[in-house]
Amino acid sequence: MKCTHCGTPIEDGKVYCPKCGKAIQMVPDYNAFEEDLLREIFEEENANEKRNEEMLREKQKEQERIQKANEQKHRQKILIVAGISLGIALIIIISILIVAAHKSRNAQSFDYQYQKAVEAVKAQEYDSAISYLEKAISIDKDDVDSRALLVDCYMKELEYDSALVLCQEIIRIDSSNLEAYKTMIEIYNMKNDIDSIVDLASGITDNAVLSLFADYIVTAPEFSKDEGTYHEFLELKLSSAGNNDIYYTTDGSDPTLGGYKYVNSIDLDSLGTFTIKAVCKNDKGLFSEIVEKEFVIEIDAPERPEVKIINTASDGSIAENSKIEVTVPEGCTAYYSWDGNVPDPTSESANKYYNPISIPEGNNVLTVILYDEQTKLTSDVYRGNFVYYATEE
Repeated sequence: MKCTHCGTPIEDGKVYCPKCGKAIQMVPDYNAFEEDLLREIFEEENANEKRNEEMLREKQKEQERIQKANEQKHRQKILIVAGISLGIALIIIISILIVAAHKSRNAQSFDYQYQKAVEAVKAQEYDSAISYLEKAISIDKDDVDSRALLVDCYMKELEYDSALVLCQEIIRIDSSNLEAYKTMIEIYNMKNDIDSIVDLASGITDNAVLSLFADYIVTAPEFSKDEGTYHEFLELKLSSAGNNDIYYTTDGSDPTLGGYKYVNSIDLDSLGTFTIKAVCKNDKGLFSEIVEKEFVIEIDAPERPEVKIINTASDGSIAENSKIEVTVPEGCTAYYSWDGNVPDPTSESANKYYNPISIPEGNNVLTVILYDEQTKLTSDVYRGNFVYYATEE
């Protein structure tokens, strides 16, 4: 069978054309009642299908509306969550930036680093204190307080070499810093390095600082006489400002090796050149600088004695009571003889002059010398020929 409207083949039992949807014209042998009934059935089926389709479309629309609403809510939730997350992220970033800025400011703050170091020292956390103080010093390169505290930390940690270097920096900044000098002396003492203590003291002019080295600085001895040439014997005295022992030599040799220990005085009681070297030594065994002075003792021998005749006759000739008078300078003794020999001052039989000498009768030769009791020098010899004969009455 074919559709009478569009000619599409129709399967048996179908009442509507599947293509145009129109009712199929039944064969003429159907009666009118059946045809109306079938039409009503077909129309009702069409109406049901339309209702079903309409309900399906409405349902789909509702589902779409619900889906859109859900999607809208989901988008809103996403936006809210995203906003919250973004806000949290911003808060975290801002906090991080604030902390970083604060740390950056602290890293560049001398006061912050120093205060943290003080707190660490109180807590006996010396490693942390050292770290803070090293940062503080890198910020203020001329601060003494931070260096002094760091020295204390180094000493606590037994880092003596680091403490020495830091003390040298402190002295460079403040040449009168007593604590830095005390610490250096303490460290050198622990190392038994006395030479470094002595070297450290050299060049210091500040009396307060020098007082710290009183046990290590040995002042040189002082001489009672200036060096030079003297025409008399000397009693030379030495003294020590620190009441230290004094050692000396008179031949120019090293007094630290084989010098005489000074007691009272050094008597330069002979002629010649004396090179005196003297040094002080304290109770730590440290020597002062060696002082060297040269003394030349040059004393002239007495001049030839002056001899004259006293109580001569009116005509100037020798009389019975005439005598020989010798002028004797202070410190000298006159010796004489009538036999022409030069007197020997060391001989007990030598004639010592005390008072004017009587002139013996005859033709005699008087020999006189002067002897300096201190220098042991003798004068040139005086010789005089004296002729005296008593007159006969």
